[in-house]
Amino acid sequence: MKTILLFMVTILIFGNIYAEQVTIYQSGISTVVRYINSSGNYDYTYNTLHSIGRHDGNNGINSGSQNDIWRSEHSFYLGSIPSNATITQAQLQFFISGYQCSTCSLKVTKTTGQYSYGQLWTNINNTNTIVASYVYNATTPVVSTALKDAIIASLTTGTMYLGSLSLVEGSNNSYASLELRLIVDYTVPPSIVNITADNNFTASDGANRGTMVIDGVNRTIPLTPPGYTFQKTVGQNLTLSANSPQNDNQGHQRIWYTGLTFPSDWRRNGEFKSYNQTYSFPVAADDNGKIYMANLRKNFKIDQTHKTEFDGNQTQQNTAWIVEQNSGNISTQSSRLINGKNYLFAGWEDNLSLGTSRNITPNDNKVYDVLYKYPHYSNSTSAYQNPGQRRFIKTNSGHLHIVYESMNKVWYERSTNSGQTWEIMNGGKPIYSGIATHPSIDFYPGTNDIIIVYNRDESVIAAQYYENGIFKCESIVADNSIWDQVTPDSKPVIA
Repeated sequence: MKTILLFMVTILIFGNIYAEQVTIYQSGISTVVRYINSSGNYDYTYNTLHSIGRHDGNNGINSGSQNDIWRSEHSFYLGSIPSNATITQAQLQFFISGYQCSTCSLKVTKTTGQYSYGQLWTNINNTNTIVASYVYNATTPVVSTALKDAIIASLTTGTMYLGSLSLVEGSNNSYASLELRLIVDYTVPPSIVNITADNNFTASDGANRGTMVIDGVNRTIPLTPPGYTFQKTVGQNLTLSANSPQNDNQGHQRIWYTGLTFPSDWRRNGEFKSYNQTYSFPVAADDNGKIYMANLRKNFKIDQTHKTEFDGNQTQQNTAWIVEQNSGNISTQSSRLINGKNYLFAGWEDNLSLGTSRNITPNDNKVYDVLYKYPHYSNSTSAYQNPGQRRFIKTNSGHLHIVYESMNKVWYERSTNSGQTWEIMNGGKPIYSGIATHPSIDFYPGTNDIIIVYNRDESVIAAQYYENGIFKCESIVADNSIWDQVTPDSKPVIA
């Protein structure tokens, strides 16, 4: 017996119904030959020389045997057809070889597979006909209602048997080898699957996981259990659309980001699916139980507070937005006119060395403080009230120099036109980024080189050296790690 356990399935989807076609190979074949034994009586045995028909009538399979005739029974395992299938059509496909008579025909019947050799040979030629006649050299499959009915009747047992014999088996050289295959078309009812859609954050009120548009309907995503679960029919189209912007419970804006670095995406159970904000796809059977996650990115809010001497803090200035794991430029104005005062940019409080623009890579929302100075003015009432310290000098060149406190910082200004105009030195910025008080100034005789001493961070006395208005260096005169005598009220002088 030759056994073949093969089948092929083709699937087509019409609306919500699966139309499928399966090719089922014969799982086995039993070939029986009737011959005349040495006693002159008919006898039967298993033999695979041919599948059907008669040999030459002279040379039998045994000594003295003549008029040998072969018939075969083909078995088919039907397990590839779903139990809930509705069979719509069945075809029988013939593969005939090893014949001499190309115009000979064969017949196929339905059998039961439960016979002795003699019974099987006899019962193959029954009236339960599947295909009444098929020419050996034909190649086209035969559509058979009788075959469809036979398959349906055999689904409960899982195996179907077909018999084959030559219609001219009484003639010499009518033999042939034969393989049969079934081509079965059927439909199956639609399958229902459970799908969960979710966002990658908790909403600002902590009550849910934001919203999402599912098949055109805006849905609130539950917090517990996480995700919005719904049912879809296999083969139906599902459209998911992320809502952007939204706000999470950590104070961040969430957006659908399409940039190159860390873009938003859709993932199914962690597997990437799409970068598109709206994602449409036909539902598959393996979507059952899966979670489709919309990964919206944190959009960090970058604000500025502009600190002025006389008009307070100007908050929420020049707001910018930068997506997590991305870098971006923020900038501020070089001057601002507020209530009639022309304030000049005096530096970013966290880094005075930077200009009006800077590049940042934030990891959270952030407010940057920016200093704005109204030249030659101070918001400190004691800016010039320390007679023991020199705050104003005139160098040999005639240039005027002044140091003073404002906004808890020390400022150095110079006039080169006898005080008509003044310029904030050190690039328009305070001489130190931290707390700086109680400055004193002097110069080297015969030069324009300036020395400024001041109280730094209420614990250090520092001295700075300028050549022609350009900062050169700073040195520590005293600090509490050595002297332990510097206090917030320490007022250094130059002698």
